[in-house]
Amino acid sequence: MGSNATPARTIDGHQYEMTLMLDERFRLHAYSDEVSGQPRISIRQHRLTNITLGDLVHGGLMPEELARFLDAAVRANVSICVAGVQAVGKTTLLRALVDAIPMSEEFGTLETDLELFSHKLPGRESCAYLTELKNRGVADVCIAVCDGLKGLPEAITTVWELTVVQQCIIHLLRNTFRFASRKYWDQIAHDLRPVYTAASEAEAWARFEEFEEKWGTPYPAISRLWRTAWSEFIPFLDYDVEIRKVICSTNAIESLNARYRRAVRARGHFPNDQAAMKCLYLVTRSLDPTGQGRAR
Repeated sequence: MGSNATPARTIDGHQYEMTLMLDERFRLHAYSDEVSGQPRISIRQHRLTNITLGDLVHGGLMPEELARFLDAAVRANVSICVAGVQAVGKTTLLRALVDAIPMSEEFGTLETDLELFSHKLPGRESCAYLTELKNRGVADVCIAVCDGLKGLPEAITTVWELTVVQQCIIHLLRNTFRFASRKYWDQIAHDLRPVYTAASEAEAWARFEEFEEKWGTPYPAISRLWRTAWSEFIPFLDYDVEIRKVICSTNAIESLNARYRRAVRARGHFPNDQAAMKCLYLVTRSLDPTGQGRAR
């Protein structure tokens, strides 16, 4: 296994121990008899790779006061040392502390063995992908439509500061239904329609207040959901109806990507980058062959 790893590694007279990552969920640590008297292998499973200080509180692993103190210390850039014997949760606590770092801040880790998985934290993985896109030439993004993934809006504005982030209305409605009984879904959808079809932000807010008068008491979580997402819900209201239909949800871009994938699969192979770009260009032109725009 060690010889097939990247970089290759082994245990011999000069190297007495070896560490391997197995499928990003397990770590194998092997010791030679020079270290422990006889060869030993330990396999550690990474189960809590996505953990927060709040999760530790809810799990009864940390007092709420301590969690607030540590969160404030991280945000104030105070040095924190985590120490203890083996298997007491040092790595889990470190992951929770890393999660508390504001999305607007960049950080690096020095690890002999990859265990923190900070790049896998909600929003951090998105930020890594978006930064790669920017480095590959996507210098600016005008509007980004998000599906509600945690940390994605913050990651977008971290990479492209002036980007307008729009919450996908369809995903917002789906999340709304999670907090209500199924028998009321049709009524809630009917009462929310005036909110996202309003002519302006002011009218949308007025319609939402009317919605809250009816549904805020039985389902307060729905009110909190919409109030939290409001700043990312309203940007599309500044545009004409035809533009709203395109940017109010991820449907348009998902449909375009599906057409791209279908065309690429049909072709199968491209001799060079220019041929691939030409294929995507022709697919894009086929959506509006006259160049005059298609009425919906």
